[in-house]
Amino acid sequence: MRIFVLGDSYSDNLFVKSLQNGASPEIKKFVLSINNETSEPARWWTDWLDLWGYKIHNYAVGGSTIESLLYQFGKIGEYEEGDRIILNLTHPSRFNWYEEDGRGKFFHHWGEGIEDEKIKLIFQQQAINREKSFKKGYLKNELVPFLNYLINKHSEYKPILWSTFWDSIDEIKDFKSFFDVAKIMNIRKDYEVEKAFLNNRIWKPTIGISQESNDYAKDGHFGRYGNYELAILFKDVLDSGVDGFYLEKDQLFETLRETIMSNDKKFDTPRSWENKKII
Repeated sequence: MRIFVLGDSYSDNLFVKSLQNGASPEIKKFVLSINNETSEPARWWTDWLDLWGYKIHNYAVGGSTIESLLYQFGKIGEYEEGDRIILNLTHPSRFNWYEEDGRGKFFHHWGEGIEDEKIKLIFQQQAINREKSFKKGYLKNELVPFLNYLINKHSEYKPILWSTFWDSIDEIKDFKSFFDVAKIMNIRKDYEVEKAFLNNRIWKPTIGISQESNDYAKDGHFGRYGNYELAILFKDVLDSGVDGFYLEKDQLFETLRETIMSNDKKFDTPRSWENKKII
């Protein structure tokens, strides 16, 4: 089965990219500590799917805007029986900017790389305006329906649409293709929080790189545990053959619930992560 992966940094394989181009020194430090000090290498969620026999074609790009995600569809090529698409929708405040030499850049709300404070304020305001427009305005009225149209035009791929941004989730949650990853992951979290309350102790989730490494590496993307959980959930959906409205299918929902609750995957802890505590 071929899996076409589209999206931003939550799909782009940052574990591999950090070693190739050094774009993220904190993630690189995280990955090297795992690869050099433990028995199992750091794996992105796409690495797990590849390990389990899926043929991954990853066109996601870290920092992507919604506009750039639309262009990623052009790289898929002709449909073959069994092909699937997994698309994570980025935050609507991001936008493309084009330089005099023709190069394109992705700008986020913090205006990275802009030294002139007056110009930075303009860019930051544009990000705010885009976010507002996505909720109520031009982008909600024009872009959101077009996203649904484009995804439905690729219906033969049985698209799986997800996001890590609540602003995006709020506008796509009724799409047929939407898969509420957060809802499934939080089943375990809610259970653990309740158990911790009953046991009169504090529960600390270990999903992100910073949390997982006890701040040895400072980054908010998924670490080993989060990537593994993403992979096993996507595997359930892919193997089920279900086409859309994923959590409305009782059998699939129960499968996903059982998968997340029974996940007891263990990873070795690098020696360099001082005071690391695994909950």
